Amino acid sequence: MSSWWEYDFSVVGKHELVEKVKEEITALPAEGEQPYFHYLHVVHEAAGFLVVHAGRNYGGCDPLLALSDKYPDLAFAGKVEHEQQCQDGGYYIVRAHAGYSYAHGMQYDDFDPNPENWRTVTAEDMQRSAADYDRRILWLVERRETCRQGFPEVPDIIDVIKASREPKRGEVQQLQQEVQATPER
Repeated sequence: MSSWWEYDFSVVGKHELVEKVKEEITALPAEGEQPYFHYLHVVHEAAGFLVVHAGRNYGGCDPLLALSDKYPDLAFAGKVEHEQQCQDGGYYIVRAHAGYSYAHGMQYDDFDPNPENWRTVTAEDMQRSAADYDRRILWLVERRETCRQGFPEVPDIIDVIKASREPKRGEVQQLQQEVQATPER
């Protein structure tokens, strides 16, 4: 019998420590040791920032909390969800920083545990949901503009991420030279 858990989390901190975490969670475990995760996908990576989607058979919140205990100088945040969430409607929010960590059990707002009350999602449901997301996005855009006006010296996180992905001066020429020097097969 299996008990699969899904993990969606981010790690933020010093670039060297984030790289160490990445190496550790992607490495094969030693003989007889449990891996942190049985499968893993790095969704996004930037200097000092890592977003991961992973899964593990058994373990609950423990792998993420163990990582946060091992690396207290990094900030971890994410959601942990069991494969049976549709039966109990629950998931966990995990946050850890500066040696303090917790996992908080949550319930989906619209969860009904009685399968007789479950129904198929209709096009109207999807339109209502899309309209609700539009309202939320508009509120966030307005809030971001208010924050930009109040704190113009603080860069937007999107700008920081884009800047970390842009090649530095000279890197493009070096890459072009390496490509030209590589013999064709």
